[in-house]
Amino acid sequence: MSTCTCHKKKSAVGVLGVLGALALAAAVVGKAVLPDVQRYLRMRRM
Repeated sequence: MSTCTCHKKKSAVGVLGVLGALALAAAVVGKAVLPDVQRYLRMRRM
């Protein structure tokens, strides 16, 4: 293991970037799917 902190910082930024990208993708997919899900739930309730 290296004692350099810049590598740790870089990997932490990478993890945050990946999490941010996943959150963004989830938000986009959620916005696209939400109306269909609501329609499906409404149809099932009948």
